[in-house]
Amino acid sequence: MSDPVGTFSTIDYVVFGCMFGVSVLIGIYHAFAGGKQKTTKEFLLADRNMNPIPVAMSLVASFISAITVLGTPAEMYIYGTMYWWFALSYVFAGLFVARFTMPIFFRFELTSANEYLELRFNKAARICVLLAFMCQMFLYMGIVIYAPALALNQVTGINLWGSVLATGLVCTFYTTIGGMKAVLWTDAFQMLIMLSGFLAAIIEGCRRLGGIDVMWKLCEEGDRIEFWNFDPDPTIRHTFWTIVIGGTFTWGYTYAVNQAQVQRYLSCGTQKRAQWALFFGICGMVVVVSLACLSGLTMYAYYKDCDPLSLGKVSQSDQLIAYFTLDLFRDFPGLPGLFTSAVFSGALSSVSSGLNSLAAVTTEDFVKLVWKNLSEDRMAWISKGVALLYGLFAIFLSYVVSLMSGSVLTISISLFGMIGGPLLGIFSLGMFFPWANSKGAVSGIIGGLTFTCWIGVGANIWPPTHYKPPLTTDGCEFNMTTAAMTTIVQGTQIMTTPEPCNLYQNNMSDPVGTFGATDYIVFGCMLGVSVLIGIYHAFAGGKQKTTTEFLLADRNMNPIPVAMSLATSFISAVTVLGTPAEMYIYGTMYWWFCLAYAIAGLFVARFIMPIFFRFEITSANEYLELRFNKAARFSAMLVFMFQMFVYMGIVIYAPALALNQVTGINLWGSVLVTGLVCIFYTTIGGMKAVLWTDTFQMLIMLSGFLAVIIEGCRRLGGMSVMWKLCEEGDRIEFWNFDPDPTIRHTFWTIIIGGTFTRCCTFGVNQTQVQRYLSCGTQKRARWALFLGMCCISIIISLACLSGLTMYAYYKDCDPLSLGKVSKSDQLIAYFTLDLFRDFPGLPGLFTSAVFSGALSSVSSGLNSLAAVTTEDFVKSIWKNLSENRMTWISKGVALLYGFFALFISYVVSLMSGSILTISISLFGMISGPLLGLFSLGMFFPWANSKGAVSGIMCGLVLTCWIGVGANIWPPTHYKPPLTTDGCDFNMTTATMTTIVQGTQIMTTPDPW
Repeated sequence: MSDPVGTFSTIDYVVFGCMFGVSVLIGIYHAFAGGKQKTTKEFLLADRNMNPIPVAMSLVASFISAITVLGTPAEMYIYGTMYWWFALSYVFAGLFVARFTMPIFFRFELTSANEYLELRFNKAARICVLLAFMCQMFLYMGIVIYAPALALNQVTGINLWGSVLATGLVCTFYTTIGGMKAVLWTDAFQMLIMLSGFLAAIIEGCRRLGGIDVMWKLCEEGDRIEFWNFDPDPTIRHTFWTIVIGGTFTWGYTYAVNQAQVQRYLSCGTQKRAQWALFFGICGMVVVVSLACLSGLTMYAYYKDCDPLSLGKVSQSDQLIAYFTLDLFRDFPGLPGLFTSAVFSGALSSVSSGLNSLAAVTTEDFVKLVWKNLSEDRMAWISKGVALLYGLFAIFLSYVVSLMSGSVLTISISLFGMIGGPLLGIFSLGMFFPWANSKGAVSGIIGGLTFTCWIGVGANIWPPTHYKPPLTTDGCEFNMTTAAMTTIVQGTQIMTTPEPCNLYQNNMSDPVGTFGATDYIVFGCMLGVSVLIGIYHAFAGGKQKTTTEFLLADRNMNPIPVAMSLATSFISAVTVLGTPAEMYIYGTMYWWFCLAYAIAGLFVARFIMPIFFRFEITSANEYLELRFNKAARFSAMLVFMFQMFVYMGIVIYAPALALNQVTGINLWGSVLVTGLVCIFYTTIGGMKAVLWTDTFQMLIMLSGFLAVIIEGCRRLGGMSVMWKLCEEGDRIEFWNFDPDPTIRHTFWTIIIGGTFTRCCTFGVNQTQVQRYLSCGTQKRARWALFLGMCCISIIISLACLSGLTMYAYYKDCDPLSLGKVSKSDQLIAYFTLDLFRDFPGLPGLFTSAVFSGALSSVSSGLNSLAAVTTEDFVKSIWKNLSENRMTWISKGVALLYGFFALFISYVVSLMSGSILTISISLFGMISGPLLGLFSLGMFFPWANSKGAVSGIMCGLVLTCWIGVGANIWPPTHYKPPLTTDGCDFNMTTATMTTIVQGTQIMTTPDPW
């Protein structure tokens, strides 16, 4: 083998394009054939009249997908053949489904599998499973769109985001217009493509090796053939028992109760035909998995003594099969395109299945529960619209997945195990335990999801070690390249090498101070006081027995704590960590946001606040139903919930990471403590506890910033010296009035953009609306808002000053350039630990300030999410619940959302990027359309509900396109320089070989 491997040629692109073209044509055909997708029965279930053969092929293709095409060969290559036992688990799962679960769905003639849960238990069980399934499928679709595109981009050079968009848009198109028939027939076509790709790789690979028997022998020599591991130890990665038992449960869920598969065999119309489809599907699964395993073994035998992963030819194991096919078929134009088509066929089949099933559960489990009298024609159009929107959302999630890391196969199996197990459990409870009731079912699935997520997340944070058979490069052939290498002829010299450690004029030595016992005590006291405030308000006043008290503090709060809470709830750890870093890197233009807050506050107090008080609402979204309809209300609710969940995950994880890497404070310990303390006092103490803990935490943040500024300026020689040093470093800039919108920060971009962003935050965002509604009267709410704006300006100014102080302190010896910190978000934590090394407790005070910001944001989010869930969702479905029951539901929702926020913080841990950038981008992408929707209702009396709903949808698509595009292809911005020229160095002794005489020209191996 010689390097480089083959390239992706024009013929390959033609083959690849033909696969997409045929899929589109199938969709167009079924859009105009038959009943032309005019009923939900045809769109979602293919008129319940499908032939078992395409259904069987679709059952195989929809969950085999790109995960198998990329992941399974890599599994064989790295670990060997134990994974092959999954084929047996498919058989067991298929027999179980055909005998026990399938007859139940046909007996009730269901469309959504979740309908059974309402018939057996209640609506709550049905809704719980709906939400869990939707979460699972959205994440899964994001993975299967992005992962193959990334693997093929890095190996073949095919455009990453071009292929992501092509996959997502083509799939969305044919699923939306062609319905279930298009999905089934494209799956059948894509199944043939996948089989062709695997067969081509196996046949050509074995031909080159000398036959399949030679391939098998080489794999045996490499310790890759292992089937008979019956060790009962569950900690071993793969044994017969873990795969067959675990795989049977995993695939039992997939084929028994997962909507994507249930919907397929329901489309057959009769139980007998569905059972035939399922049996054919299981045979197809065994065949495809066996071919995937054989291609992995062929790949191992081919590279047995010259591993491309060890050589760095590929960066992850998921890329191996793509690299192998490109290498194998370098002299066969079109065959690399065939295998690439096989990979993307897997992605298309999975995503189309997901979109159609999500459209089914949304219309059957949600839309029909809320709008009971919709016509069949209207329901069909809603189903198509939902499929379209979910397709675009899946493309957005593929961008989110692009920020993560990890193996495709590991992530997907973990995801299905964590969510699939509890879902199979609740269906099994209903089907096989006649004495089970609805309370046990709902508590069981919630407890099960909590338990499996704890296990799944823990296994990824603290992964066990597993034996890997060896990989080697001993058999590689090398092209010898000439290089000069200095050799030692005689002697060595001891010399000193500079190690930077003594920074700007402050005589500090390296390393910086440590987080001591006193600091932990201060940090613990902050958490303890927050808990005590929650306990006090759980037993004071009305003891949180009504939703008015729990969600709105009895509408009788003093403006002072409300103002402090308005400031802290969205300032948070984002400001504490991000704003000083912004000042340090870019300078003072960001400071203009203070003016944007003032303008936004005046606008909200004059135009928006009076409307909410006039209608005496609890949820801001109630206004949208009064002005437009339920669809507008639910659209705003879902968008807000998505925004808040992601935001809470960021503000829990980000400060913990920054402080862990600088202070050494335990990462996941601090994440769990922050999350659990916040959940505790929010759940038991309600809005009153949230407001008063926010007030306390505001004082902590002020103290932290003041301590940093005072001590930093004292060491520098005063604030005037600090300011002068910043001017010299080009950090003082206020008067940039350039109208060019591509410049990162100018007066206009900050004032205009910041005003709109903060109008949404303080005008229509539930977390803030809920706060000033708790004042009871409009006059007190306005005072709270004006005082809150003043508090925000003070905190922003202190955060900016601390960033400038930090820059002046490190002006000529930048710790970021020296590698003392890895990201700018860690700078202020490093600076604080450095500054207060001789002041025990003060690092703990600043750490408390950071986590106070996190606590205030998360508690605000949990309380507001509880409010919108109970007011916008629960009351719409269960209209006759008592006040006491509603209060308990609100508390339970806050508790569950808190645990979900902890899970999201784990998801955030897989991402990369600046805290400030991510949070501002998120709020900009979502807040703009929300503000637009409310503004449409408030200021344009001729606007109607159709315009409102279509407006927010189009607005979200546009802003996400701009926001995601700006992160994928970020513009270049000017950064004032950072330097290490002024560092003092401690000279440490090191040995260095010196040239005494002579050099030798020698050859160094360049593998391949």
